[in-house]
Amino acid sequence: MLKEMSVLTLPSITLLPAADKRRHADLPWIYANEINMTQAKLIPAGSLVIVLNSRQQPISLAYFNPHSLICGRVISHQPNINPDSRFWQQRLEQALYLRQHALKAPFYRLIHAEADGFPGMIIDRFDHQFVVQLNTAASETLWREHQQAFTTILSPHGIVLRRDSPSRELEGLPIEPPEIIGKNDAIVRLQENQAWFFANLAHGQKTGWFFDQRDHRRWVAQLCRDKTVLDCYCFSGGFSVMAALGGAKNVIGIDRSAEALELAAMAARENKVDHLCAWQQQDVFRFLEGYQGTGFDIVIADPPAFIKSKKDFHAGCRGYRKLAKLAATTVKPGGYLFFASCSHHLPPSELLQQLRHGLWESKRDGKIIYYGQAGLDHPVHPALPETAYLKGYMLHIF
Repeated sequence: MLKEMSVLTLPSITLLPAADKRRHADLPWIYANEINMTQAKLIPAGSLVIVLNSRQQPISLAYFNPHSLICGRVISHQPNINPDSRFWQQRLEQALYLRQHALKAPFYRLIHAEADGFPGMIIDRFDHQFVVQLNTAASETLWREHQQAFTTILSPHGIVLRRDSPSRELEGLPIEPPEIIGKNDAIVRLQENQAWFFANLAHGQKTGWFFDQRDHRRWVAQLCRDKTVLDCYCFSGGFSVMAALGGAKNVIGIDRSAEALELAAMAARENKVDHLCAWQQQDVFRFLEGYQGTGFDIVIADPPAFIKSKKDFHAGCRGYRKLAKLAATTVKPGGYLFFASCSHHLPPSELLQQLRHGLWESKRDGKIIYYGQAGLDHPVHPALPETAYLKGYMLHIF
C-alpha cells in the first residue's frame, strides 16, 4: 500500500476556469496558460505541487516548472498519495518487468519518460551499464531524491548522466557535459536481434544507441538475402550489419560521423560480415544527388529528426520529400525502400504525403507493405501522441 500525505504540506497551483474541463481527462501535461501563474511563479523549478481546480479542490500531483511552457507534469491523479522512494520503486519495477518479460537480452530502453510514469526521464540499459537522460526539471528532482531507489533495484556497475538534450533549454536548464557514476567503459558492447554492436554511452548521439529501431532492423533483414543494400544515415551500423547477416550480397553504409562509422566497422567485424560491408563518410543528400550507379535492391533511409520544433515543420517536410525522391530514384525496379522518421511533430499522415510526393517527383510507383512504430520498450502514453514519435514504412518500388 502506498502511503498518503496531507495536501497541506505542498505548494499548490490553481487551474483557470477554462482549463477545468480539459483537466477532467487523464492528461499528463499542464500548460502555463492553464494556471494562475501570478500565484505560482515563485515556486522553485522541479518542486512537487498539488494541482487545484478553479474551485480549489485538489485533483492531482505534479512537478512544476515556472520557466517552461509545459509547467506541470502530472505524476498521479490521486493527490493524497505520497510519492516517496517506494512509490518510484514500484513504477521502476513495473517498467523492468515489462522489458524482462518480453526481451531476453538486457539491452533496451528501461524508462521512456511519461509513458512509464517518469516525466522527462529516459533510461537506456546496456546490461550493467545505464544511461540516464535528465531532460526536465522534474527528472532532475526525481534523480536527486530517488537515486538510491534506482541503484538498489538495478545494481548498476556504471551510470552515465546525460544533460545535453536540446529540450533542456525549453525547461530553462543548462546543457552540461556527461557525469559518470561508478565504472564506465568508453565503448560498450550490446546485443540486439542476436547480433553484437558497439556504443559510446557518454559521447554518442542521444544515449549512444537507438533501441527504438530494433524491430524494424529485424524486419528489413528478412528481405535482404542476395540483395544489394544502401543504408543512409547508417550511424553505428544497426541496419547495415543486420542486412549483411540477413544474407545481403553487399552493403554500403553512409554517415557523416567518422566516430559512428568506426563503431559500425567494429560491429561488422564482430559479426564476421565485414567483407560484405563498405562505409563512406559523406553527407547523404550529396551522395544520393551524385549517385550514378544502376541502383540498389534495398535502400534504407533513417534520418535524424528534420523537424525538431514546430517552427521547423514546413522546412522539415520539404527535407523528407526530397530524401524520399532521391532515395526512391536509387532503388531498382522491384526493389524496396524503408523510410523512417523520428520527428514527433510529424504525424504519420503527413509523412505519407511527403513520401507520396517524393515518389511522384522521382517518377516511381510504390506500395506500402509494412508500417511499424518503436518497440514495446518505447510504450506510448494514450494522452500523448508525441510519444508515438517513430514511424517506419517499407515500400515496394516499381
